[in-house]
Amino acid sequence: MKKITLIVILVFLIFNGNAQNALNFDGINDYVDAGNSSSVQITGSVITLEAWIYPTVWESNVWQGNVINKEDDSNNSGYMLRCGAGGKLNFNLGNGSWNELTSTTAVLTLNTWQHIAGTYDGTTMTIYVDGVVVGTKTVTMTISNTNNTQNLMIGNWSYTTSNRGFTGAIDDARIWSIYRSQSDIQSSMNNEFCSSMSGLIAYYKLNEGVASGVNTGVITASDFTANANDGTLSGFSLSGSTSNWTAGTVAGADSSVDVISLCDLTTYTWTDGLVYTSDNSTATQTLQNSYGCDSIVTLNLTFNTSSSGTDVQIGCIGSVFTWIDNVDYLTDNSTATHTITTVSGCDSIVTLNLTFSNNSTTGIDVQSTCAGNTFNWIDGVDYLTDNSTATHTLMNVAGCDSVVTLNLTFLDNSTGTDVQTACDSYTWINGTVYTSSNTTATHTLTSANGCDSIVTLNLTINTVDSTVITTDPTITANQVGATYKWLNCESSFTEIAGEVGQSFTASENGEFAVEITNNGCVDTSACITIATVSLQESDFDSNTKLYPNPTNGSVTLSFGAAIELENIVIEDISGKKIKSIKGWTADVIMIDLSELTNGIYFVKINSEGRNKVIKLVKE
Repeated sequence: MKKITLIVILVFLIFNGNAQNALNFDGINDYVDAGNSSSVQITGSVITLEAWIYPTVWESNVWQGNVINKEDDSNNSGYMLRCGAGGKLNFNLGNGSWNELTSTTAVLTLNTWQHIAGTYDGTTMTIYVDGVVVGTKTVTMTISNTNNTQNLMIGNWSYTTSNRGFTGAIDDARIWSIYRSQSDIQSSMNNEFCSSMSGLIAYYKLNEGVASGVNTGVITASDFTANANDGTLSGFSLSGSTSNWTAGTVAGADSSVDVISLCDLTTYTWTDGLVYTSDNSTATQTLQNSYGCDSIVTLNLTFNTSSSGTDVQIGCIGSVFTWIDNVDYLTDNSTATHTITTVSGCDSIVTLNLTFSNNSTTGIDVQSTCAGNTFNWIDGVDYLTDNSTATHTLMNVAGCDSVVTLNLTFLDNSTGTDVQTACDSYTWINGTVYTSSNTTATHTLTSANGCDSIVTLNLTINTVDSTVITTDPTITANQVGATYKWLNCESSFTEIAGEVGQSFTASENGEFAVEITNNGCVDTSACITIATVSLQESDFDSNTKLYPNPTNGSVTLSFGAAIELENIVIEDISGKKIKSIKGWTADVIMIDLSELTNGIYFVKINSEGRNKVIKLVKE
């Protein structure tokens, strides 16, 4: 017999219905005047005040931000719910003197919708934020009636000539002549009332107008109680997003969806009494919720049928296969069945198609590592030497055994020597600069097989001794066993032909250097000055004197007796004539050299076929 199953799933989802509004106050001169009918002149020992608020600016004092106010300062009577001072909440009742309850800390937040309430049960004043108690005060009193001229105000206080206005939006303001418990407040604060509620003497949903639209003609805030304490708007601009009707927060009418899923049925009778024979997601029915507001239920009906299918499975020979029915199978099977429930709630009959086959596999895992390392394989074992016998069993894609054999080889590390020859210094691959020969430095590289390659440096640093010894006019290089080229420094270091020995004797005055090549390295000495070539101590006798020498100005040339001079020539070290004196007979001559620059000069004297050269130093 065919099995007929009826599955009915009902989901009741409540969400906000029609968009609800609120009223935004500018905190300057906006207020709603609800009059002073006898119904709002609350006396006695019980009261409840409620509202949703969205504050945007705090007044300096908590008594300045009036949300609900009916106050008579002449006799300290009335009731009010206020906020300010950085987020504190205040509830105040008058009985000839004021009885105020203010939260000790900031319990309210700017730019956030929050529900506030104040209650009095005859002995205790209590204030709430979002249904949570934030302050209490024990007091016994009877609330006094206000003067007939002091009206009920929303968003400001009864004396409008002196502003104590609330800045922000207010929604769903309620004034009760009864005490409401915490559970009463929590159960109804998130929904509007759509029917008369006992003890509710004034109720302002503030749903009028078009949110943030042009509402210049919408100046009445309706009282949704039979008392008809309608309020009149004053001071509002009634356009834009402030000082106008704006979007609110409290839900009115709600809606829900009745989701029904049927299995193997052809008809269904809903709560509207109609018989449905096909899927339907448009039918609706209007009920009334617990707040007296409409609750619109939409039908979501689906007709489903049972299904069947085959589960194809492959088992490994020698193993046990456990199916969804929790039965263990050892051989092929194509007849076993199992019934499950689909997401639609209907039966789905599954038939097993099981085949056992030999799908086991084998393989070799070829691995290599460097000598000295530890190799950890998939079996969790650490290997230190070559291995080609270890095995490990895995499961392949067919669900059968896959036996893997290890083929592990340890590779040798390598070594080598880097032979280098350099002059003076050498920068090696390790970044170090060497200035002397070295055969011990090492550096580790990675070879082509990924293992260490240790390189040892064999470095020879060759140097050239470029110093010389001078025995004027001979210059000798201190470096022995080298190749030499003697150079004339004054002729752009021109090589002197034939001068390739370790020593060089100048045939004329000048500056000379030697280029030395030794073991492939080349260096050049400093330039050496030779200044004594051809200096003749003369044909003159030893009485010829030149003084002071060195000099810093004038010099005296003394001959010991009067002689006839042909000329006296003064040359610099390069042989350039600097000064000349001719045709003179004297035994002493004064020569002014103050204009000469400091340096070495040569004084050449010619007299009656005789010559003499004297070296002179000007400093």
